Amino acid sequence: MTLAINQLEAATNDLYLNTEPVDIKFVENVLTYFLVKQAIGNPDMAFDEYFVKPSETLDGGKMIKVPLEYDDSNRGSYGEDIVIPRDKVDIINAAKFGWGGIYASNALGLQDQIENSGVNAIVKLADKYIQNVLKSGYKEMSEAIFSRTSGDNDAIKALSDLFSTVTATAYGNIAEDDMALWKANVNTDGSEISFSFMQKLHRTPAIGQSSKKRPNLYVTTETLKDSYEMTLQTQQRFGQDQKLVDAGFENVRFRGAVICADDEVSSGYIYGVNSLFMKLKAHADFNWTTPEWIAMKESGQPDKIYINSRWIGQLVCTNRKAQVLATGVQEAS
Repeated sequence: MTLAINQLEAATNDLYLNTEPVDIKFVENVLTYFLVKQAIGNPDMAFDEYFVKPSETLDGGKMIKVPLEYDDSNRGSYGEDIVIPRDKVDIINAAKFGWGGIYASNALGLQDQIENSGVNAIVKLADKYIQNVLKSGYKEMSEAIFSRTSGDNDAIKALSDLFSTVTATAYGNIAEDDMALWKANVNTDGSEISFSFMQKLHRTPAIGQSSKKRPNLYVTTETLKDSYEMTLQTQQRFGQDQKLVDAGFENVRFRGAVICADDEVSSGYIYGVNSLFMKLKAHADFNWTTPEWIAMKESGQPDKIYINSRWIGQLVCTNRKAQVLATGVQEAS
């Protein structure tokens, strides 16, 4: 007896909503993990790792609008003869981001159905396919966060958009030509990585002296991360963020931030991310949709069953100056 689609649906819904699959922690890219972990949803939900938290979900709308404060009100010295200015100063603008989407899909063929029958086999098969679909979706998200193919308006906005140095090109519907403070911080010195270089990079996002106003995560290649670690004194090499270590990401501390390797980073690149000003937003109805099994009878394949999951949202930045990128960085000699 071949698989009944309603049996697969029942097993999928049970696994997706009520149980803890064994191999679910497969987010292998530290920046994706970092962004998702600060956007955790319902802690009682088995697939909690993958959902954006309710406060970061949106019901809809044509654009995702995030407010920006980019100027000071009138201010100055005050005394007996001072006339306080009454001019209006525009202090709030808004960045607007369109929606981007990600899908992952797979299918069961006739042979899969012949070989799998019975409750246990169905549960195992559903589990396998759910995990693979979500793993593939998060792999796509990890790639999309770093780079977007020019002209692909269905993809999420990437770091390549955020760090574009073309001042006439809008990011979040704002161009640097129109608002100088909405600039991309890109260091192209091509220096060797060192403690002093990281100090310089850490100073670049100059929005304040508080540690909260500086990047809290640096992602780079494994080669540059290891090279930086070798420049440190022995006692400095053991400062790590234990939560990231427990999640499988070796790291080294720098000031209040951590430096990690991410496989999606291009050679010679170091990204400095301030997560206070970078968020994943998700559409409430497309926050990784429950995988649904669909028979493909209409396409002339009555024994093929298709599954997919979709995510719609955006990676948004509310302070572009708070982020920094260095390119052409060399290993320490």
